[in-house]
Amino acid sequence: MVPSLVYYCLLLLSNSPDQAHLLNLRLNYRSSHFSIPDKYLDPRLWATLVQIYDRLPISLSVYNIPFDNPHLNLLQHISNTSLFSLVTILELPGCSQVTDVSITRLGALHTLVALDASSTSLTPYAIRTLAATLQTEELSYRGPWPLRILRLRNCKNITNEIFPHLAKFVLLSVLDLRGTKCSSIPPGFNQGNEQALYHPSSLYTALSALQKLSSTLHSSENPFTLQITTFNDPLAKPLTKVSTVVPQDSFAVIPRKKVGSQSRNIIIGNTATLFKEEQQREAGFYPRSKQDGFSQRPKKCDSLSSSSPSVYDPNQLLLSDGVEYESINEHLDVERDRDTQRREEMDAWQITTPAFFARPQRRIGQISMDPREAKLMLYREPVAWSHLADVVSGIQKKEMIRMKKKKEESGHPEIAVVDRTGGKAAAVKQQLGELLVKRAHGAVNTVSQQTQAPLRNPSRNPFKRK
Repeated sequence: MVPSLVYYCLLLLSNSPDQAHLLNLRLNYRSSHFSIPDKYLDPRLWATLVQIYDRLPISLSVYNIPFDNPHLNLLQHISNTSLFSLVTILELPGCSQVTDVSITRLGALHTLVALDASSTSLTPYAIRTLAATLQTEELSYRGPWPLRILRLRNCKNITNEIFPHLAKFVLLSVLDLRGTKCSSIPPGFNQGNEQALYHPSSLYTALSALQKLSSTLHSSENPFTLQITTFNDPLAKPLTKVSTVVPQDSFAVIPRKKVGSQSRNIIIGNTATLFKEEQQREAGFYPRSKQDGFSQRPKKCDSLSSSSPSVYDPNQLLLSDGVEYESINEHLDVERDRDTQRREEMDAWQITTPAFFARPQRRIGQISMDPREAKLMLYREPVAWSHLADVVSGIQKKEMIRMKKKKEESGHPEIAVVDRTGGKAAAVKQQLGELLVKRAHGAVNTVSQQTQAPLRNPSRNPFKRK
């Protein structure tokens, strides 16, 4: 199967997904042209496809990526336009790696819309640090300005000190402070009554519910979600484990090589450990989940093709050339059937969702909730996405005025403002004239004092000559 021109264009463009918005177009995806694999899809290729194509498979509407993925920083530089919106969800409740120190790394998530840091050790200093990452540039902004949902549930160190820092997140609409030490609510917020916006709903569900309440939540009506639910990449190569086998009394069993096999199942162990576990087994205390007193090395694959790649290679966007034409058609038929089934499931979900949100009190009744905690489920009306541009523009203008005044006060010749009216020059001339008059008057007084004999006090020295 010969790759098409579209294949090569996508292959080149996937190296710079942050530049795809410059095309300013949307194409209709047709599965008959090529198939997009759902698994092992490179994040750069995914970001390129969702910026260019409409009517993509539903499975591509959300892309799961770990926080330490090396391509995450590149994806955060993708611009939100009127044709496309990138929404980042960070859901790490109870994660021990979310601390006051690591919170600074969230400043690189420029498209962060929802954050769940519940049951962590965060303090008001962390919220202050996160608010300090909000920066403005000449043509854009940096930091998690688009934040709409913030969950700090069961963060025992959070107090009312976070309220002044939360005011900097101008788009924040949903705030969950249950289980914290907050005794009041920040200005502008009220108690929320939409259970779907809060725990136990996922951030994706809460964001979908919030989008139904406001159609201008994002820059466009075509949002795609980048979901982060793990801190470390589960597909990353693990660190080399230190051997737990004691060097003394160790043994290794190398079985005979089987016919037609390229690997051997080598058995290693320790005689002391083996004898101890044998005694435990006889006494009835040995757990059944344990193996014998040895470990088995995993079998090596017979060939590289038998192992699944950890990350999808963009070069493998199309099917391999070795696949026959009939199998390609069968594969595409399966893809079409799967896409049709997903669209039917999505249509059914859209039909049942309004009925679900129309009666939220039933779901609330199923959850036992302290009335005092319910007061910390906070909500305020979401503002339009365009409000962010107005706020950033206002901050930039104030910053320019402040810098201009600072430069004027410094008296730098390159930035000095020229007064064409001559008022300043006349004032300086008058000051110089007054200064000359004072100096002349002072010189006359000095000469008169020098001509007069100075008065001397009589000396008390009896040996001094008169």
